[in-house]
Amino acid sequence: MNGRAAPPAPAKHAVPRNEQSIVRSDPPCPVAHVMLDVGVRSETFVANAIQAVEREGWESHVLGLNARGEFDAVPSERVQCTGTGTLLQRVRTRLTRSTPERRFAEQAADYARSHDIGLLHAHFGWSGNYAAPLAELLDVPLVVTFYGSDATTPAGSYAALFGQTQHVTAVSEYVERHLRGLGYRGPVTLTRNGLPLDRLQARSTPPGTEHGMRLLYVGRLIPVKGADVLVRAMPAILAAHPTARLDVIGDGPERPAIEAIVSDLRLDHAVSLHGARPHAAVLDAMRAAHLLVVPGRTMPSGQAEASSMVFKEALALGLPVTATASGALAETCPPEFRDQLARAGDPQDLARAVVDVLGDPAGWERRSEAGRRWVVERFDSTEMGKRLSRCYVQALAARTQESARPSVGRA
Repeated sequence: MNGRAAPPAPAKHAVPRNEQSIVRSDPPCPVAHVMLDVGVRSETFVANAIQAVEREGWESHVLGLNARGEFDAVPSERVQCTGTGTLLQRVRTRLTRSTPERRFAEQAADYARSHDIGLLHAHFGWSGNYAAPLAELLDVPLVVTFYGSDATTPAGSYAALFGQTQHVTAVSEYVERHLRGLGYRGPVTLTRNGLPLDRLQARSTPPGTEHGMRLLYVGRLIPVKGADVLVRAMPAILAAHPTARLDVIGDGPERPAIEAIVSDLRLDHAVSLHGARPHAAVLDAMRAAHLLVVPGRTMPSGQAEASSMVFKEALALGLPVTATASGALAETCPPEFRDQLARAGDPQDLARAVVDVLGDPAGWERRSEAGRRWVVERFDSTEMGKRLSRCYVQALAARTQESARPSVGRA
């Protein structure tokens, strides 16, 4: 079919006039979640968000550009990746002065229409730039969630996206501040990355100390995560606790540099690099550890930790956490422990913070209980799903109102 198919009428998914008193459409319409890369192991927060809105009744589909790994948040038949296109298609895009974003929209539109998609939810700002022309083709509202580096170090301009989206959400106040710095002036809903707490029960007792204190780092080995700072802090930690051991789970371009630091400081007996591990193995490592360390730093570009999921998972499991005050880590930390956060990028101050916790085993239970309470209060995925559901209803209502405006004077 060469002609443009008629877009779905906005009224099909009608929303009551006073959407402030309603938290969902009746019934909720199918939603397509737009991502550039589907199945990225470190992006469990996206899967959590999709499953949370599914529980609220919004049938979810995934429209992506590239398949990077398994993605089981929705049934496989509801995941559609267009790919970057054949060589001929990419050449044609250049010759016709089209764009990759427009090509993605044209390739994804048939799937979206055949599944009666009534709303798009783009995860990350750069995905929003791909979702915007698709939303225009389908004549449906667009919600965009910003997660961190897409706001702190954007790859391009969001000017057109800011003018088109019906609703913007951010996962932390830190991210919202950066969105304002990029010039976004509309309302922002905070939808803090949540956890399925029914699957993350707090451990009943901490592990024993007869084989030493187990420190744990989980994250990609990239500069912003600060794993090198933690390794450099280990000599001072070992001076106070000679049997302490550090397990590093994660991989990335900084691994050779970190291995060199371990060798230079003669820490082979105390530091083990395990590479990337499945999520279940990460949770097992948390249950066996005495302390998770989140040593994030703020980069010269402004990039920093925006919403650390491993921090939240550790708190949910009852594992004490030591972190730096970089980015949104202070927002993630239980309020009663924020004055103990270390200075970012400072190995000696990080060692001080770690030693303070390890040296107070009598306070571990209090930390564990406070951490679990904080996660239940602030980072429950059920509440996140309800917030996103309200965003969807408001976006549908806003789109309906836009469609109902008189066309007189429009270009």
